[in-house]
Amino acid sequence: MMIIFIKNFLTMFADRDNVEIINQDFLKYRLSEDKRYKVFASIPFNITAEISNKLTDIEKAPQDAYLVVQKEAAWKYAGYPYYRESLRSLFLKPYFELKIIYSLKRTDFRPVPDVDAVMLHIRKRRKLLLKEEEGRLYQDFVSYIFTQNNKGLRDKSKKIFSYRQIKRLAGDNGFKMDVNPMELRFEQWYRLYRFFSGHVDQEKQLLVKGAYSKLMKEQRRLDKLHHNRKQGRKFSR
Repeated sequence: MMIIFIKNFLTMFADRDNVEIINQDFLKYRLSEDKRYKVFASIPFNITAEISNKLTDIEKAPQDAYLVVQKEAAWKYAGYPYYRESLRSLFLKPYFELKIIYSLKRTDFRPVPDVDAVMLHIRKRRKLLLKEEEGRLYQDFVSYIFTQNNKGLRDKSKKIFSYRQIKRLAGDNGFKMDVNPMELRFEQWYRLYRFFSGHVDQEKQLLVKGAYSKLMKEQRRLDKLHHNRKQGRKFSR
């Protein structure tokens, strides 16, 4: 069965027995937790985050999602090797493989957009790298290091890793102790986390607890502030 969310071409597949047409806002549609399915869509760029968040809910995620998105958004989600890793790419990669599989021309669209678009493939891993109960500790660990005011990894992680530990981790995983954490690839982050969860004592692990929630709270505050400023500029015109 193919499910299509479409408004402009409701009659195109009306006589197909294997097609179900749903004229509905996708963000309000309840995805199945039981059925295996795939997604292929050119999505509105202004709600890329909302749609991507829904499609990467691990309990309801499709096997594969092929999304036409703005190039910069794809870089944010796919991270290395297209661009440096972002918090978003690091949070997704334990559960999904992300690849940019096609670059579209602006003239492929009508009207012609002012930005570049690509097709992003999001595939759910057959074997997840983290179990559900590990996921939050991993998110807290990454968030904690990202939000420390110090510059290099050694200083940002000095409260949770000893000098000897970070020196060993750097040597084993091919980076310098003072590397900018944003320059690390997901695989290096994953090995750092594995060492942290398996070899660092509970007292130090507690230092990162809640870092993800704090980061998300601050992000929501900034988003609200940005929205209010944007609305203010609109009404002042």
